Amino acid sequence: MLDKYTITTLNGLKQFTETNHYVLKQQTYKVALFRNSLMWQIIRQLPQEISTYNRFSEDDLDFYTLLDSLHSHNLYYTYVDSKTIENLSINDLQDESKLGYFYCLYYCNPLIVLDNKNKTTLNSRVITQNFGYKNDFYLSFLSNKDSITDEYLEARKSLYKSISQLKQEKQKQELQELQKQQEKALRDKQGQEQQQARLNKHSNLILESQDKSIQIIFLDTSRSLSHLIHIHNNKIDIFTKDKTYLDIQELESLLQEYVNTNTESNNTKQGLPMSLDILNSPSTQIFFYSHLLTGSSEIQSNPFFFGTPDTKSNIGLDESKPIYHFSPKDEENNLGTLTIFLNSCTLTLLNYSLLDSSLNIKLECNSKESKAILEREQIQREQIQRESTPIDSLTSTALLHPILEDDEIKCPHNGVVKLKSNKGKPFTSKGIPMILESDLLHSSIIGCTNNIAGVPTPCCVV
Repeated sequence: MLDKYTITTLNGLKQFTETNHYVLKQQTYKVALFRNSLMWQIIRQLPQEISTYNRFSEDDLDFYTLLDSLHSHNLYYTYVDSKTIENLSINDLQDESKLGYFYCLYYCNPLIVLDNKNKTTLNSRVITQNFGYKNDFYLSFLSNKDSITDEYLEARKSLYKSISQLKQEKQKQELQELQKQQEKALRDKQGQEQQQARLNKHSNLILESQDKSIQIIFLDTSRSLSHLIHIHNNKIDIFTKDKTYLDIQELESLLQEYVNTNTESNNTKQGLPMSLDILNSPSTQIFFYSHLLTGSSEIQSNPFFFGTPDTKSNIGLDESKPIYHFSPKDEENNLGTLTIFLNSCTLTLLNYSLLDSSLNIKLECNSKESKAILEREQIQREQIQRESTPIDSLTSTALLHPILEDDEIKCPHNGVVKLKSNKGKPFTSKGIPMILESDLLHSSIIGCTNNIAGVPTPCCVV
């Protein structure tokens, strides 16, 4: 229970919380999802003239001093209503009184500080004071607020919801463990911690729900909320920031581990397991801060540069929108490095495939140089597919509906298969040799008009 002094300091405030503050400090803070304690999340919402940052040190936070400071300035904190977060819109970014809710949304923080008029203490001035111009939250929501899209806002809401679920699950587990015998509770807790915050072979912190339908993979040791992968509801949201390096092949390995884990557990909600194909599908979104990266068209006069033309710009491209530069690196696999420029920030994607439109970033090739790479990749892909297709035996059998040497067979693009009977010669119909399976396989195709992105890619053989 709270001591008498604390109860006195809370007198006159609207509502703090229904949870005992001692329990909040001793138990909720132990939920090791992030480095910062919930108390520090409260302090970061206070103007510097109130918090003075020298008074409150992250290493030595005085909980009761914090309560006294809030009370003396007619402030209080409470839990954020999830419906308030869900109802946030892009237009709310123009309302200073609601910026505190966007702070809670970005940091997945359940507590908000309000004054005696129920207005948030966190406005653009306080955000600039406490976070600075290079902070990820500032770059994501304040500096780019005029260009934030509904896709980004909805993706952040999904992340907030998932992390809230993970916190609730963790708190519920700890309360259950406290009711058990000390030895068994310790053993169970260690098992849960290994499941909830394990390090995989790539040293990425992974958080996952009990049914494994939700997984959050942090891409760096600082556990930045602008540098992570969020897997949920058969969707993938990737959040990146300045100087991010993301290897798509390593990302495939991480996803494969997730797929294998779900397959082994046989516990997916959706019934059908996720596959690697989702990584390049519309179900995958990658954000550079708040900008959704969807790709662009190549500037024909400037090979390997993709973006929005702007005649007023020195480089001929609109620098307020993402500019993509593809640099061929792996000639064997026709993969390359995709660098995205946005204002003064850069994002680097390694092992990007033009043919696959990796991470659902679609680049339209217009120069002969990029089309040549696209064509080589397509030919290589078809060759790999042919080599991986087994031929059971050279011994042929007649087809159920026989094909004759003078029949005409066409590919889907109107190319004509050149039929020549070899092993089927002994078998005839009205004197015309039959075409057996071994005769048909690898027959040449003439006149195919297939093309990909303007590059002729004819079907050559059956």
